[in-house]
Amino acid sequence: MPFGYCNLSFIPGRAEPSDKSEMTNQVLFGEHFDIIEENDNWFKIKLDHDDYACWVDKKQVLVLSDEDAESDEGEYLVDQVSAYIEDQSSNSELNLVLGSLLPPHARGAFQLGGTKYQFSGAISSYDEGSLESVSEYAYLYLNTPYLWGGRTPFGIDCSGFTQMVFRMCGVALARDSHEQAEEGEAVDMLEEAEEGDLAFFRNEKGVITHVGIIISNPESSEMKIIHASGKVRVDKLDEQGIFNIDTQQYTHRLDRIRSFE
Repeated sequence: MPFGYCNLSFIPGRAEPSDKSEMTNQVLFGEHFDIIEENDNWFKIKLDHDDYACWVDKKQVLVLSDEDAESDEGEYLVDQVSAYIEDQSSNSELNLVLGSLLPPHARGAFQLGGTKYQFSGAISSYDEGSLESVSEYAYLYLNTPYLWGGRTPFGIDCSGFTQMVFRMCGVALARDSHEQAEEGEAVDMLEEAEEGDLAFFRNEKGVITHVGIIISNPESSEMKIIHASGKVRVDKLDEQGIFNIDTQQYTHRLDRIRSFE
């Protein structure tokens, strides 16, 4: 099966092979995938990191050869909200976002698909990530606008937010909230929840539609949650659900809590 990677900052993944189709996901620089279907202008891909399938414009990705197969060594993550990488083959730059993937490299230099890159920004090793850093990374996205299908500090949805924060902490999550709700271990009561646990919320039909990260509240015994709703924001959390501190109303009904320690 042919495979490739995203060689732009980030690109839309769409439900159907059309620029007018709904964006259901974003593919970040360095993320690799299998090509499972194609037509004249589009590839249908399945991303390696979460098996998510979507359509991408052929002009926005690069097909790789067997020689460019993924190394068994661990990958590196861009560890700042925004940083430039130099495309030395075209003498140009790309702006990479937090959580973009870089292959094993020496002093920031690597080659993919015949293109030579040089990166001098902050990086971290995925294999060395820890949920002890969950609040630090979650707050880097604070006030990011909500964007359906988004996964970047410039626009993100609720499950994209949890997936990317957990990536920076060395934990791989599925793409959608209802899938993430089946991962980890159950926490029976809210009082037993700890910072870094995920809280999931259901709609009137009992379907999981929202997720956020429980964070500590040193000022009181109240639980807090950071989540993407309108923007990435911090609200109160109790057994009923999320209490919006601006509107003074409940907005999401609590369904379950999962721990990933």
